[in-house]
Order: sequence, then structure tokens, then C-alpha cells
Amino acid sequence: MFNVPLENEEPNVTIKNVTNNASFACAGILAGGSSGSTYHGYFLFDNVVNKGNTYANYSCRNGATGIGISLTAQKIEIKNSHNEGNITRTSNSNCLAGLFCGLSATDSIVMDNSYNSGIITGKYEESYSNGLTQSEVTQIQNSNPVTKIAGLIGTISIDSSENKATIKNSYNSGKLSGLSNIGGLVTETHNGDASISNKLIIDNSYNIGAINVADGHAGGLVALTKGTIKNSYNSGEITVFGNKDTYSMIGNNHFVGTSIGGLVGNCEDGNAGATITGATIIDSYNEG
Repeated sequence: MFNVPLENEEPNVTIKNVTNNASFACAGILAGGSSGSTYHGYFLFDNVVNKGNTYANYSCRNGATGIGISLTAQKIEIKNSHNEGNITRTSNSNCLAGLFCGLSATDSIVMDNSYNSGIITGKYEESYSNGLTQSEVTQIQNSNPVTKIAGLIGTISIDSSENKATIKNSYNSGKLSGLSNIGGLVTETHNGDASISNKLIIDNSYNIGAINVADGHAGGLVALTKGTIKNSYNSGEITVFGNKDTYSMIGNNHFVGTSIGGLVGNCEDGNAGATITGATIIDSYNEG
């Protein structure tokens, strides 16, 4: 583990003006081992670009991404960064994401002016594009499929009572395909106790990439969140090739079956019938 002072207004670690053009397993820039990296301090990524293709093989069980698998720190800032490479799964892996599979902070997370244009594909999509029976969906579910796919970030976790994660001026244009839990920008947001979080703000951001999902949650911007979306939109077509319940802005309110939303797939904790407590959508729209 790499330890640096916890309280610091300036970045402890800066990764700036870095471009990768080669193809790699797991991650184009910061793999951090198959289980990700844990650090203390303030991380800054500025003008970090991946152009090489990334693939998830047997050593990438925690994910494959354009920039980094996962990172835990006090504060994380990502700006002016993007992924152009295609990301695919060739073996068991639970996450595919354009920039990061997981970001966790005790203070704050900010992404600004960043994007993904690479195509992100789970193992099961093209061969089932004409539809799935329930037995075929069950067969896929029992074969260790990718469970999180996102244009930018797989999972965001903020362990703070005051601060939130912010994604602004960012977008996804790459096609996203897989079994379940697909978000145009983010798959899911968590509190420190792993419950669905309201600690996400998406502002002036969008998805125009097509989303193909078989069974599970999918949202044009986020699959699972109670956060706030403002001045943002989705115009990517969302295609369900398994069983489906389709909703225009926010999908099914329960962790039961499939929840598809033009902006948010699911915004609720717990079992069917629980009280809805988020998300908040302001001056945003879906036309996918």
C-alpha cells in the first residue's frame, strides 16, 4: 500500500498528459493488480488518454477498463481524460467500464470534461440479438456473466456525510452491450454500507451510445442511483433482448426482474414494495 498524508489541498499523486496506444489486459493505464488499488490522499488524473483496446481475461476478474480498474482514496479528481479503445470480455470478469470500474472516496469524487467513445461488450450479446427466452436468460445468469457495464465508471462509493460525487460536462458515445446492470455513464452508486446512494450529481452530461441489455437494470445515464441528474440527457437507443418492463424516465422501482429507464434504471433499495426515496431529475430528458 502507498501511504501519503490524508489532509492535503494539493494532489499527492498526479497522472497528467499520459497516453496509451497499446492493447492490454485489465486496464490501459492503471491496473493496480487484479483487485484494484487502495491509497490515502488526493489523486488527480488530467489529460489521461487510452487509445488501445482492453480485454478482460482470466486475470481480470474485477474488471477491464480504459484507464484504471478501481481506486480508493480520500479525494479523486478526473478531468480532460478519455478512452477511445474497445473493451471486451474474454473470460470471467464482473465489470467493464470506459474509464474506471470502481471509485471510492472518503471525501469527494469529481469527473469533468471526460468521455468514452470505445465499444464495450460483454460476452453475451450479438448471438442473442433476436431475443431470449427465460430459460436462455437463466442459463446466462448461471454462467458468471459480466454484471456491471458503464460508459465512464462502474461503481461510485462515497463514505462521507457531507460530500458527493460529481460528473459534469462528460459523455459516452460508445455502444454498451451485456447481460445486466448497464449505465450509459455510471452503473451504480453506493454509500459506505453498500446501500444505493443519493451522493451522485450528474450535470450537463449525456449518453448517445446504444445500450443492449438482456435482463436486469439499465439506464441511459445510470443503472442504479438515488442521485441528482440535471441539465443532462440520453439519446442512445436502449434495446432489451430478454424479458423487459420499459419506462420512459425512471425504470421499475424494484429489484425484481428487469428495470429499464431512459435516464435511470432503478432508484430504490431493498425488496419490492419499499418506499421510493430518489432519484431527482431536473431539466433533463430522454429521447432514446
